[in-house]
Amino acid sequence: MKNIQTHLKIGSPVRVGNRIYFCNITFNGVFYLDIHDFTIHFVHKFSFEPVNAERLSKNASIEYHNAIYFFPNYTNVILKYDILKGQEKAIAIPYFRDKCINISGIAKRQDLVYIFPSELGKGIYIFDLKKEQVIKDEGLSGLFQSGFPCSSGHIIYDNKDCVWIGKHTGNELVKVNLITKQIVDNKKLEGMHVFVLAFDGSHYWILSMESTDIYEWDMENDFLQKYTNEHVEWRREDYIGHCPYSNLIFLEDEILVLNCYTEKILKINKEKKTIGEPIDFPEGFRLVNTKFMDWPVYALYTMLEDKVLLYPYAGNMLLIYDKA
Repeated sequence: MKNIQTHLKIGSPVRVGNRIYFCNITFNGVFYLDIHDFTIHFVHKFSFEPVNAERLSKNASIEYHNAIYFFPNYTNVILKYDILKGQEKAIAIPYFRDKCINISGIAKRQDLVYIFPSELGKGIYIFDLKKEQVIKDEGLSGLFQSGFPCSSGHIIYDNKDCVWIGKHTGNELVKVNLITKQIVDNKKLEGMHVFVLAFDGSHYWILSMESTDIYEWDMENDFLQKYTNEHVEWRREDYIGHCPYSNLIFLEDEILVLNCYTEKILKINKEKKTIGEPIDFPEGFRLVNTKFMDWPVYALYTMLEDKVLLYPYAGNMLLIYDKA
């Protein structure tokens, strides 16, 4: 038998105490990262999925009563792992006929989790954590026809019974009330196609599919502020003009811009209204695994008390960003 080695790729990370549990996306397996010594530990393989299953869960997970629920990407069930009992469970999502249910994001209200597939025309679902059952919400599902894809991995829940949803590759933001099951607001964004929607606690931020500009939207005053990048460095020439950034990290006194197809992680200068100040990667950093070359270099992260953990897709290193 060949000795095959591959870098782990972290999908759907969730912190439980001093551990970051995640669903590995290069093959079937749950692992955890110890945040004290940054060692990686294998935990479990889901018996109802093949060993070589990839990207079972990528964008969403939660911890509830000592169990972790990984929401699907390249599978059609919610994958449960009970930490204390060491037991697994596959929770079906009814009325969804596709073999794979790609989840763009979730919103948790008390014991209910609202599930938003990447194609909203296929329905919006509610997962009851107490009953461990999923139902299709007909009222919310009826708000969207086929052809309304969710923005990449981000549902913004305002804790007031509403979510903002960005139309992936479109120019529309939609606000939905989860209780009244109505669209209560929307925003047209002229001249851009939404890739990622982010929230800093007061303002919404839009990363575009093709533009190297980033927009900050003050919803209350309906004001759109543009931040420009005048010195763009791309990973490859054939990436030029496609998804430059993958995510934003909002710290107390700075904003990090994670790189999708651009060369490096950047910072936003709010005073100058610019994007720049590239951060050099550590010695030994390189891009690996051709399967992920068209993925963001970094996109997912976990905020700790004094550090930020940055998880690679195309890169070979877990990065630890010191806030101080």
